[in-house]
Amino acid sequence: RERAWHRDLFDQSMATLLARGTRVRSLVIVVAQACEMNCAFCPTTDRVNIHFRPSGERWQFEDLLHQIARGRELGASEIDFGGNDVLRYPGILDLFQACGDAGYTRISAQSPGQIFADRAFAEAAAAGPLTHVAMPIYGTTAAVHDAITRKPGTFDGLMAALANLRELKREGITILFISHKLDEVLDAADDITVIRAGTTVTTVKPADVTTKQLAELMVGSALPTPET
Repeated sequence: RERAWHRDLFDQSMATLLARGTRVRSLVIVVAQACEMNCAFCPTTDRVNIHFRPSGERWQFEDLLHQIARGRELGASEIDFGGNDVLRYPGILDLFQACGDAGYTRISAQSPGQIFADRAFAEAAAAGPLTHVAMPIYGTTAAVHDAITRKPGTFDGLMAALANLRELKREGITILFISHKLDEVLDAADDITVIRAGTTVTTVKPADVTTKQLAELMVGSALPTPET
């Protein structure tokens, strides 16, 4: 199916917001992009066969640049890209650079993450202004993760992606890894920051805490001890 976006309607809405004096901190841009997975919970019913207008027509790169620029008029300093696997959009790295050039200080994306298994892409993304990527891990084993994504091999692909990111970390690139899978956090992180209800609780070293202690910091109270 085709996705339609109309710049005139967008600009009319922008004019209304500006006339009201509306100010925002964050801008969310959804780029409908085909995804190779078939997650059980995903609301998109046709993830692979999404059709797009040719790149020269509306909806494509120039219109995305237009939305990025106009978001700054509303005072936005944070921008989040989503839409199935948005990192597979052909111009995504150029969009991130445009955000950096426009003055956005927090540039984030949501993605299944397998694309970071491509070392060249991982290096290019790490070298640009992208600041955050949310990559879900649905289980600690391939059997659990792949059952949810309904695509064999996605867990292994994600582990390869994380291996690339760890290597980039050793080369001096800072990687922000957000997860509630505590074993993976303890394995991957140099420093762990616990956030609860939007507030930073503490920062600790992996060697100084256990998974139980991290969980207690997350919930704000001691965990019950199983009765024996």
